[in-house]
Amino acid sequence: MNRNINKKNNMIKNDEWHTYKVSKYWRSILLTNTNVK
Repeated sequence: MNRNINKKNNMIKNDEWHTYKVSKYWRSILLTNTNVK
């Protein structure tokens, strides 16, 4: 049972990291786009 909880926590952490990376990526794209205009 303990192992399952750890697995779930790891999945959540990975998910948060993924969204963080994606948002950072999009933010940089938006910034460059506005700078070009």
